[in-house]
Amino acid sequence: LATIAFFTAVALVSNPASPQQVSTVPIKLGLGLADALRVYQHRVYVPQQNTGTVGMLIINVEDPRNPRIEGQIDGKITGGNLTSIHSVNHWKGYAHLAPGPAQDYAITDVRSPSSPKVVGRYSGPEEMHEAAAFKGRAYLAEGQSGSYAIFDVQDPANPKLLGRTARVSGYSHDAVPSADGRYMVGTDEFATPTSTQFRVWDISNPASPTVVGSYSSAQYLGAAESATVHRMHYRDQYIFNSHYGAGVLLWDSTDPKALKLQDRFDTSPLTGGGFKGAISV
Repeated sequence: LATIAFFTAVALVSNPASPQQVSTVPIKLGLGLADALRVYQHRVYVPQQNTGTVGMLIINVEDPRNPRIEGQIDGKITGGNLTSIHSVNHWKGYAHLAPGPAQDYAITDVRSPSSPKVVGRYSGPEEMHEAAAFKGRAYLAEGQSGSYAIFDVQDPANPKLLGRTARVSGYSHDAVPSADGRYMVGTDEFATPTSTQFRVWDISNPASPTVVGSYSSAQYLGAAESATVHRMHYRDQYIFNSHYGAGVLLWDSTDPKALKLQDRFDTSPLTGGGFKGAISV
Protein backbone atom coordinates (compact mmCIF):
# COMPACT_ATOMS: atom_id res chain seq x y z
CA LEU A 1 0.00 0.00 0.00
CA ALA A 2 1.28 3.50 -0.79
CA THR A 3 0.03 6.89 0.19
CA ILE A 4 1.09 10.52 0.00
CA ALA A 5 1.36 13.03 2.82
CA PHE A 6 1.67 16.47 1.22
CA PHE A 7 5.23 16.75 -0.13
CA THR A 8 6.44 13.23 0.70
CA ALA A 9 5.51 9.91 -0.86
CA VAL A 10 5.26 7.27 1.83
CA ALA A 11 5.42 3.54 1.14
CA LEU A 12 3.70 1.30 3.68
CA VAL A 13 3.73 -2.47 4.07
CA SER A 14 0.43 -3.54 5.57
CA ASN A 15 0.27 -6.13 8.25
CA PRO A 16 -3.36 -5.35 9.08
CA ALA A 17 -2.69 -5.76 12.79
CA SER A 18 0.42 -3.58 12.75
CA PRO A 19 1.10 -1.42 9.65
CA GLN A 20 4.56 0.14 9.50
CA GLN A 21 6.12 2.94 7.54
CA VAL A 22 9.13 1.47 5.77
CA SER A 23 10.34 4.24 3.43
CA THR A 24 9.72 7.68 1.98
CA VAL A 25 10.23 9.37 -1.36
CA PRO A 26 11.17 13.03 -0.98
CA ILE A 27 9.22 15.33 -3.29
CA LYS A 28 10.57 18.81 -3.91
CA LEU A 29 8.76 21.64 -2.17
CA GLY A 30 6.51 23.56 -4.50
CA LEU A 31 5.23 20.54 -6.41
CA GLY A 32 1.77 20.96 -4.94
CA LEU A 33 -0.71 18.95 -2.90
CA ALA A 34 -1.23 15.29 -3.84
CA ASP A 35 -4.47 13.82 -2.50
CA ALA A 36 -5.76 11.51 -5.25
CA LEU A 37 -2.99 9.04 -5.99
CA ARG A 38 -3.65 5.66 -7.62
CA VAL A 39 -1.82 2.36 -7.17
CA TYR A 40 -1.58 -0.16 -10.00
CA GLN A 41 0.54 -3.29 -9.56
CA HIS A 42 3.87 -1.99 -8.22
CA ARG A 43 3.58 1.63 -9.30
CA VAL A 44 2.02 4.66 -7.66
CA TYR A 45 0.66 7.46 -9.84
CA VAL A 46 0.78 10.75 -7.93
CA PRO A 47 -1.03 13.79 -9.38
CA GLN A 48 0.48 17.19 -8.61
CA GLN A 49 -1.71 20.28 -8.75
CA ASN A 50 -0.82 23.91 -9.46
CA THR A 51 2.90 23.25 -9.71
CA GLY A 52 3.75 25.07 -12.91
CA THR A 53 6.30 22.33 -13.64
CA VAL A 54 5.29 18.74 -12.87
CA GLY A 55 1.77 17.31 -13.33
CA MET A 56 2.25 13.71 -12.17
CA LEU A 57 4.94 11.47 -10.69
CA ILE A 58 5.28 7.74 -11.32
CA ILE A 59 6.85 5.98 -8.33
CA ASN A 60 8.06 2.38 -8.48
CA VAL A 61 7.40 0.58 -5.17
CA GLU A 62 8.27 -2.96 -6.26
CA ASP A 63 10.79 -2.88 -3.42
CA PRO A 64 8.78 -1.01 -0.76
CA ARG A 65 11.92 -0.27 1.24
CA ASN A 66 13.60 1.39 -1.74
CA PRO A 67 10.95 3.25 -3.77
CA ARG A 68 12.11 5.39 -6.66
CA ILE A 69 10.66 8.01 -8.97
CA GLU A 70 10.52 6.27 -12.33
CA GLY A 71 9.00 8.97 -14.50
CA GLN A 72 6.99 12.15 -14.55
CA ILE A 73 4.55 14.11 -16.63
CA ASP A 74 5.58 17.73 -16.98
CA GLY A 75 5.83 20.70 -19.29
CA LYS A 76 8.21 18.83 -21.56
CA ILE A 77 6.06 15.74 -22.11
CA THR A 78 5.47 14.63 -25.69
CA GLY A 79 1.96 15.59 -26.78
CA GLY A 80 1.28 18.58 -24.59
CA ASN A 81 2.14 20.66 -21.57
CA LEU A 82 0.60 19.11 -18.44
CA THR A 83 1.80 20.93 -15.35
CA SER A 84 -1.27 20.73 -13.08
CA ILE A 85 -3.16 17.47 -12.56
CA HIS A 86 -5.90 17.01 -9.96
CA SER A 87 -6.68 13.33 -10.44
CA VAL A 88 -5.34 10.26 -12.21
CA ASN A 89 -6.86 6.88 -13.01
CA HIS A 90 -4.96 3.97 -14.56
CA TRP A 91 -6.44 1.49 -17.02
CA LYS A 92 -4.42 -1.05 -19.05
CA GLY A 93 -1.25 0.97 -19.53
CA TYR A 94 -2.87 4.39 -19.85
CA ALA A 95 -3.23 7.14 -17.25
CA HIS A 96 -6.39 9.22 -17.53
CA LEU A 97 -5.71 12.72 -16.24
CA ALA A 98 -8.08 15.49 -15.17
CA PRO A 99 -6.67 18.93 -14.32
CA GLY A 100 -9.39 20.00 -11.87
CA PRO A 101 -10.34 23.59 -12.64
CA ALA A 102 -9.37 23.46 -16.34
CA GLN A 103 -11.31 22.16 -19.38
CA ASP A 104 -8.91 19.53 -20.64
CA TYR A 105 -8.93 15.74 -20.29
CA ALA A 106 -5.78 13.85 -21.32
CA ILE A 107 -4.96 10.18 -21.88
CA THR A 108 -1.29 9.34 -21.38
CA ASP A 109 0.55 6.20 -22.43
CA VAL A 110 2.55 5.10 -19.36
CA ARG A 111 3.53 1.61 -20.54
CA SER A 112 7.07 2.97 -20.64
CA PRO A 113 7.06 4.81 -17.29
CA SER A 114 10.32 6.63 -17.87
CA SER A 115 8.96 8.28 -21.03
CA PRO A 116 5.18 8.79 -20.78
CA LYS A 117 3.47 10.55 -23.65
CA VAL A 118 0.04 12.07 -24.27
CA VAL A 119 -1.85 10.12 -26.93
CA GLY A 120 -5.37 11.55 -26.65
CA ARG A 121 -7.12 14.70 -25.44
CA TYR A 122 -10.56 16.18 -25.13
CA SER A 123 -11.25 19.85 -24.53
CA GLY A 124 -14.67 21.37 -24.09
CA PRO A 125 -16.54 24.11 -22.23
CA GLU A 126 -16.97 21.92 -19.11
CA GLU A 127 -14.54 21.73 -16.22
CA MET A 128 -12.78 18.34 -16.02
CA HIS A 129 -12.41 17.68 -12.29
CA GLU A 130 -11.86 13.91 -11.94
CA ALA A 131 -11.64 10.99 -14.35
CA ALA A 132 -12.22 7.25 -13.90
CA ALA A 133 -11.51 4.69 -16.62
CA PHE A 134 -12.89 1.14 -16.75
CA LYS A 135 -13.51 -1.43 -19.50
CA GLY A 136 -13.01 0.90 -22.44
CA ARG A 137 -14.96 3.84 -21.05
CA ALA A 138 -14.05 6.93 -19.07
CA TYR A 139 -16.29 8.75 -16.62
CA LEU A 140 -15.69 12.46 -16.03
CA ALA A 141 -17.02 14.59 -13.18
CA GLU A 142 -17.29 18.10 -14.54
CA GLY A 143 -16.88 20.23 -11.42
CA GLN A 144 -18.67 23.57 -11.54
CA SER A 145 -20.48 22.49 -14.71
CA GLY A 146 -22.58 20.27 -12.41
CA SER A 147 -22.71 17.39 -14.90
CA TYR A 148 -21.06 14.02 -15.57
CA ALA A 149 -19.81 12.74 -18.94
CA ILE A 150 -19.18 9.29 -20.41
CA PHE A 151 -16.51 8.65 -23.05
CA ASP A 152 -15.57 5.73 -25.26
CA VAL A 153 -11.78 5.35 -24.82
CA GLN A 154 -11.21 1.98 -26.49
CA ASP A 155 -9.00 3.96 -28.86
CA PRO A 156 -6.99 6.07 -26.37
CA ALA A 157 -5.89 8.39 -29.16
CA ASN A 158 -9.47 9.30 -29.98
CA PRO A 159 -11.77 9.67 -26.93
CA LYS A 160 -15.40 9.97 -28.04
CA LEU A 161 -18.16 11.58 -26.00
CA LEU A 162 -21.03 9.10 -25.61
CA GLY A 163 -23.30 11.13 -23.38
CA ARG A 164 -23.60 13.68 -20.62
CA THR A 165 -26.02 14.00 -17.72
CA ALA A 166 -28.13 17.04 -17.05
CA ARG A 167 -26.67 19.64 -14.69
CA VAL A 168 -27.78 18.44 -11.26
CA SER A 169 -24.87 19.16 -8.91
CA GLY A 170 -23.47 22.22 -7.25
CA TYR A 171 -20.03 20.71 -7.83
CA SER A 172 -19.64 17.35 -9.57
CA HIS A 173 -16.65 15.87 -7.77
CA ASP A 174 -16.25 12.34 -9.11
CA ALA A 175 -18.05 9.65 -11.09
CA VAL A 176 -17.46 5.90 -10.83
CA PRO A 177 -19.07 3.00 -12.73
CA SER A 178 -20.41 -0.32 -11.49
CA ALA A 179 -18.51 -3.46 -12.49
CA ASP A 180 -20.99 -4.26 -15.26
CA GLY A 181 -20.94 -0.67 -16.57
CA ARG A 182 -24.69 -0.29 -16.26
CA TYR A 183 -24.66 2.21 -13.40
CA MET A 184 -22.63 5.24 -12.41
CA VAL A 185 -22.43 7.03 -9.06
CA GLY A 186 -21.75 10.76 -9.07
CA THR A 187 -20.98 12.88 -6.00
CA ASP A 188 -21.78 16.53 -5.32
CA GLU A 189 -19.09 18.01 -3.08
CA PHE A 190 -20.93 21.30 -2.55
CA ALA A 191 -24.22 19.71 -1.48
CA THR A 192 -25.21 20.23 2.14
CA PRO A 193 -25.39 17.06 4.29
CA THR A 194 -29.19 17.25 4.30
CA SER A 195 -29.55 17.61 0.52
CA THR A 196 -28.76 15.14 -2.26
CA GLN A 197 -25.04 14.36 -2.01
CA PHE A 198 -24.75 11.61 -4.56
CA ARG A 199 -26.85 10.02 -7.25
CA VAL A 200 -26.98 6.64 -8.95
CA TRP A 201 -27.44 6.87 -12.71
CA ASP A 202 -28.62 4.16 -15.08
CA ILE A 203 -26.19 4.51 -18.00
CA SER A 204 -27.23 1.42 -19.98
CA ASN A 205 -27.96 4.01 -22.64
CA PRO A 206 -25.03 6.39 -22.17
CA ALA A 207 -26.60 8.95 -24.49
CA SER A 208 -29.46 9.35 -22.02
CA PRO A 209 -28.39 8.77 -18.36
CA THR A 210 -31.28 8.48 -15.90
CA VAL A 211 -31.23 8.99 -12.12
CA VAL A 212 -32.50 5.90 -10.29
CA GLY A 213 -31.47 6.76 -6.72
CA SER A 214 -30.26 9.69 -4.61
CA TYR A 215 -28.81 9.83 -1.11
CA SER A 216 -27.56 12.10 1.67
CA SER A 217 -25.51 11.36 4.78
CA ALA A 218 -28.14 12.95 7.03
CA GLN A 219 -30.64 10.44 5.66
CA TYR A 220 -28.58 7.56 7.10
CA LEU A 221 -26.48 9.03 9.90
CA GLY A 222 -28.74 11.73 11.26
CA ALA A 223 -28.11 15.47 11.18
CA ALA A 224 -25.55 15.43 14.01
CA GLU A 225 -23.26 12.91 12.28
CA SER A 226 -23.77 13.97 8.67
CA ALA A 227 -20.95 15.51 6.63
CA THR A 228 -19.77 16.66 3.20
CA VAL A 229 -19.26 13.93 0.57
CA HIS A 230 -16.02 13.49 -1.36
CA ARG A 231 -14.71 10.40 -3.22
CA MET A 232 -16.14 7.01 -4.12
CA HIS A 233 -14.71 3.73 -5.41
CA TYR A 234 -16.56 0.67 -6.68
CA ARG A 235 -15.33 -2.82 -5.82
CA ASP A 236 -17.57 -5.77 -6.66
CA GLN A 237 -21.00 -4.79 -5.31
CA TYR A 238 -19.57 -2.39 -2.72
CA ILE A 239 -19.04 1.35 -2.88
CA PHE A 240 -16.35 2.82 -0.62
CA ASN A 241 -17.06 6.45 0.14
CA SER A 242 -14.86 9.06 1.86
CA HIS A 243 -17.24 11.43 3.59
CA TYR A 244 -14.99 14.00 5.29
CA GLY A 245 -16.20 14.42 8.91
CA ALA A 246 -18.33 11.25 8.76
CA GLY A 247 -15.27 9.10 7.93
CA VAL A 248 -15.53 6.22 5.45
CA LEU A 249 -18.91 4.74 4.51
CA LEU A 250 -19.40 1.31 2.92
CA TRP A 251 -22.45 0.90 0.71
CA ASP A 252 -23.93 -2.34 -0.62
CA SER A 253 -25.06 -1.76 -4.20
CA THR A 254 -26.51 -5.22 -4.86
CA ASP A 255 -29.60 -3.25 -5.85
CA PRO A 256 -28.16 0.02 -7.24
CA LYS A 257 -31.62 1.57 -7.10
CA ALA A 258 -31.70 1.08 -3.32
CA LEU A 259 -28.21 1.34 -1.81
CA LYS A 260 -27.80 0.07 1.74
CA LEU A 261 -25.34 1.53 4.23
CA GLN A 262 -23.39 -1.57 5.24
CA ASP A 263 -20.78 -0.14 7.58
CA ARG A 264 -18.91 2.96 8.67
CA PHE A 265 -15.44 3.74 9.99
CA ASP A 266 -15.10 7.17 11.57
CA THR A 267 -11.58 8.46 11.01
CA SER A 268 -11.70 11.53 13.27
CA PRO A 269 -13.79 13.31 15.92
CA LEU A 270 -14.77 15.97 13.35
CA THR A 271 -18.43 16.30 12.37
CA GLY A 272 -20.61 18.51 10.21
CA GLY A 273 -20.14 19.97 6.75
CA GLY A 274 -16.94 21.38 5.31
CA PHE A 275 -13.67 20.00 3.94
CA LYS A 276 -12.32 18.29 7.05
CA GLY A 277 -11.80 14.62 7.87
CA ALA A 278 -11.56 11.67 5.43
CA ILE A 279 -10.62 13.10 2.03
CA SER A 280 -10.02 9.86 0.12
CA VAL A 281 -10.28 6.08 0.35
